[in-house]
Amino acid sequence: VLHHLSKEVAIPSVLLPFMPIGYLAVTLFYFYSGYGLCRQMEQRPDYLKRFYRSRLPKLLIPFWGINLLYAAWEWGAGIQHTPLEWIISILGIRLFNGDAWYVPSLVILYVAFHICYSRLERKRAEIAMGVVTAVYIVVCMATDQGMWRFVSVGGFWLGLLFAHYSDKIQKLLNRGRTA
Repeated sequence: VLHHLSKEVAIPSVLLPFMPIGYLAVTLFYFYSGYGLCRQMEQRPDYLKRFYRSRLPKLLIPFWGINLLYAAWEWGAGIQHTPLEWIISILGIRLFNGDAWYVPSLVILYVAFHICYSRLERKRAEIAMGVVTAVYIVVCMATDQGMWRFVSVGGFWLGLLFAHYSDKIQKLLNRGRTA
């Protein structure tokens, strides 16, 4: 939020430090999203059975609501949208609200997470999610989606890995420390 404000306010001097670090905050958001999904899956054996019902409405209902508000605002300003533009925006390809780009990205990662972890054993699911992340990045680059759509998504995969290997990572980090 502070990153976006730093780009919009007339005198951004107070917010200037936040301008170049927006992608870091988004990377942390993705990291904790991936981490949280894995922890919930480990704690609740039936988590993947109700995954779409519990996760997607929390993302899509506000996303569609914000898109409607932006479209209404644009309509009030005399900007008209064709039915195709509405469909493209609802699908997250071209958004009425460009700052909501992370929602379609997160939906793609959530769907990939569910498919990988419900059909593959854990280590193969980790590899598959790494491949999905890499493919997503390449597709965004090839279709000129803008750097912001892909620069942070690797955080999701790192969050998955950290959730799975946090004990080993902690032991490695604590190696050589004395109490």
